[in-house]
Amino acid sequence: MSTSAALNQKEQYNLNKLHKRLRRNVGEAIADLLDD
Repeated sequence: MSTSAALNQKEQYNLNKLHKRLRRNVGEAIADLLDD
């Protein structure tokens, strides 16, 4: 991952937020599928 070195702190922060939200949403979607 050489691209992460080019990101400044704000971009890295936003990327982490996006990744965390995406992972949570995917987890909820899988949980919803398993609940059926």
